[in-house]
Amino acid sequence: MLLFPGQGSQKPGMGKELAAAFPAAGTIFAQADATLGFPLSELCFEGPEDELMATRNAQPALLTHGAAVWATVAAGLGLSEANVETACERAREAGDVVPANYNTPEQLVISGEVAAVERAMAISKELGAKRAIRLNVSGAFHSPLMEEAAAGLEVALGAAPIAATDFPVYSNVSTYPSAGSADAKKLLLRQLTSPVRWTELVQHMAASVPDALFVEMGPGAVLSTLVKRIVPGARTMTCGTPAEVDQLIGALPS
Repeated sequence: MLLFPGQGSQKPGMGKELAAAFPAAGTIFAQADATLGFPLSELCFEGPEDELMATRNAQPALLTHGAAVWATVAAGLGLSEANVETACERAREAGDVVPANYNTPEQLVISGEVAAVERAMAISKELGAKRAIRLNVSGAFHSPLMEEAAAGLEVALGAAPIAATDFPVYSNVSTYPSAGSADAKKLLLRQLTSPVRWTELVQHMAASVPDALFVEMGPGAVLSTLVKRIVPGARTMTCGTPAEVDQLIGALPS
């Protein structure tokens, strides 16, 4: 179970030892530097703290550190969906807790009240999880506890112009393409309190376009790795550096 931290968790030195110890983590930081066009890794490793605290730096720094950790520990961390759901059900005596991200059939993220999350983590280990990792986050995202933010989000979505697209845009709530801009807004609102059904979404995309090329647009290969675990044999590419952009363009039909 993986929980990724948000703003407030950043601090100078973050990721320095990880990148030095694990090549996969170092690669993620290098990709972030190349993608952003400035030495984000240096800012993470050395500071200064006031620059790292700025939102424009904190957000990509935390994303990069999380991706680097995941790249390091991705293999062998797993428990079946049914067992995670069972763990959450049993843990609700301590508070609200639900599955929040169905990343692969063996990897789920849970979300909820702290005591209930800790109880579910302990139960998950009893049920066979090799590891249950807790990271600090600023909210119980993709859970009913986010309902108090729904009214404000609904107002914001109502004011936001969302145009029709020329290609299907899949929702992680329904796991199917949205049916127009009005439906997209409804799904975005539901996403606040609904789990991310990434496994089913990828399965539906692969079934709809069997020869699809899945391109991960950003630093790292987290999503590409998940796709390969969900759909063995799926074609994937990462596109987070200039070289990868050139590689992707070269792979496209002329």
